[in-house]
Amino acid sequence: MRVDRFFSDRIEGDRIILYGEENHHATKVLRKRKGDIVSVFDGRGREFIARIEETGKSQSILKILEEVPPREYPFHIAIAQALIKHNRWDWMLEKVTEIGVKEIVPLITEFSVVRTQSKKGRWEKIVLNACKQSGRQIIPAIHSPMDINQLIEHSLDYGSRLVAHPGGVEIIEAPISEKILIAIGPEGGFSDEEIGKLEEANFVKVNLGNFILRSETAPVYAASVIVQRLIFHLRG
Repeated sequence: MRVDRFFSDRIEGDRIILYGEENHHATKVLRKRKGDIVSVFDGRGREFIARIEETGKSQSILKILEEVPPREYPFHIAIAQALIKHNRWDWMLEKVTEIGVKEIVPLITEFSVVRTQSKKGRWEKIVLNACKQSGRQIIPAIHSPMDINQLIEHSLDYGSRLVAHPGGVEIIEAPISEKILIAIGPEGGFSDEEIGKLEEANFVKVNLGNFILRSETAPVYAASVIVQRLIFHLRG
C-alpha cells in the first residue's frame, strides 16, 4: 500500500508536529484525517511511519509507530554548477537530488549568461519536492551563489575535487573519495584563468565523454557516474 510522504523537522519524543505547507498539503489537499498512516522524514536522514492523532489548521500531531531503515548513501557528493536559465536549472536541481547529491553550489563564472540573485526559497522547494518523490531522507544543502575564489575556499574540506573540462581524464578514471566535489561551467565553459585557479587548488580536470553536454545535463551525468563508482567501491 502506498503511503504518502511528508517533511517535518519538529520531532518531539514519539510525536511529530506537521506544520506550514506540509500540514496544509496533508489536511487540505490530500484530506488526511485522524487515524491515517503516513511517512515523515526530517531532512537529516531519519524517516518514520506515523499515525495522525490530531489535525488542525496550523499544525497536526502524529504519533511515531516505527522508524524506517536508512536509504541514504554513506558518501557525500557536491555539485558546483554555473547558473543557467531557470527552467533548465530547476530541472537540474530535481534530477541531481533524485540521484543522491547532498550539496549544490550555484556558481557565477566569467562566461555565465545568468547572474541572478539567489532564489534559495524557490530552489529549496524544488529540492524538497524531489526528496518527497524519490524517497530521499536527506535534503541537499543549497548555497548562495559563489564565484570561483569562494568555491575554492569552500572546497578545502573535500577529499576529491574535480572540474569538468574536455582536456581532462575520463571521469570513470578520476580520483574519487567519499567526499567529492565536481565543478561544472556554463555552456561556454570556464575561462582559462578560472581553470588555472582551480588547478592551482588541486582540482583535477575530468572529461565527461565524447559528446558536448548541455549545462543542465552535465551535472546529472557526472553525478550518476560518481554515484555508481562509489557504490562499487564500497562493495569492494
